[in-house]
Amino acid sequence: MACTVLRGVGPGDRALLPDYETLAAKKDITLLCCMAHARRYFLEAEKNDPKRAAYAMDIFTRLYDIEREIKDKSTCERKEVRQELAKPIWACFGQWLEENAGHLNEKSAIHKAFAYTMKRYKRLAVYMDNGLLNIDNIPIESSIRPIALGRKNYMFSGSHDGAQRSAMLYFFHGNLQITRYKSNDLDGRCAEKNQ
Repeated sequence: MACTVLRGVGPGDRALLPDYETLAAKKDITLLCCMAHARRYFLEAEKNDPKRAAYAMDIFTRLYDIEREIKDKSTCERKEVRQELAKPIWACFGQWLEENAGHLNEKSAIHKAFAYTMKRYKRLAVYMDNGLLNIDNIPIESSIRPIALGRKNYMFSGSHDGAQRSAMLYFFHGNLQITRYKSNDLDGRCAEKNQ
């Protein structure tokens, strides 16, 4: 089993983090893929195959328009709207992907976009079955961007004490993010269990 070792979880602790495909094999874990990443592949393929890329971009625009319309709705309402509006759009898109995949040059950017999306097709649609989930992970990526950007800058803290101070700042920043997340009012929303 391929794993990543994470040091520093707790005093003397080591956590083993399985890789993505190992997690995917577990029946009690549902993986959700990011729609923005799939969209980005088609955006990059616009010069290669403008017609197919434009069609795909239109699909993504329609899905994101639905999300903008329901962002302030309850989780139950979000799920209902996604089931009614987004799922049929996604199903038609999946059929279109299947019909067009065989007509592509395997070395082209549009083929890469098709391959990426088709491989993750079901996981990209997981959010449609749960009103708590987001269509993409952009908010999460944005929240960790300062850490990712700072990592290189803070690689050389100057001293052991400087490194400890940096670690404490990251710890406090992470706890603030968790506190902010927990303070969101999720109690007034419909609880979706077993999803």
